[in-house]
Amino acid sequence: MTRLWKITDLEGRTRRGEANETQWGAGVTHEAVGEKRVLCTDGVIHAYLSPELAVLINPAHAAINPFLLWEARGKIVVRGDGGLKVGCSRLTTVKVVEVPKATWEQRVEFGIRSALLCPQSKVFIAWAKKWLDGSERSSGAARAAEAAEWAAAQAAG
Repeated sequence: MTRLWKITDLEGRTRRGEANETQWGAGVTHEAVGEKRVLCTDGVIHAYLSPELAVLINPAHAAINPFLLWEARGKIVVRGDGGLKVGCSRLTTVKVVEVPKATWEQRVEFGIRSALLCPQSKVFIAWAKKWLDGSERSSGAARAAEAAEWAAAQAAG
């Protein structure tokens, strides 16, 4: 079994109010009911590979707020979303753990790296690389990149 991380609401539930609402707790195990081992189906229960990733991606995935973060154990049967989440055929929540606090820099870095997974302009890529390597993190550099993006869009448009 792999050590994983699961987010629930403050009462230990996921999918509150839905037909597939699930109650979690210390030592609680659930098995996926569907046969298809595909993320975002009833064939898997989703979890995360690290507590930091769970916290950073929660707003885009489950959007549970406020939430509990659980240490869990499960057998991974599928990985998806570019490694952002995994699916298990069976998952056990072990205990509630402290939510890691991401710094401002960590949140910005996560956003930049996420954006770089999609096609971006040369201006954005150049700015992002400088921000990531630490050579240019000023607000002036960000504003200059934004102005260059706007000018390029106007010229193209």
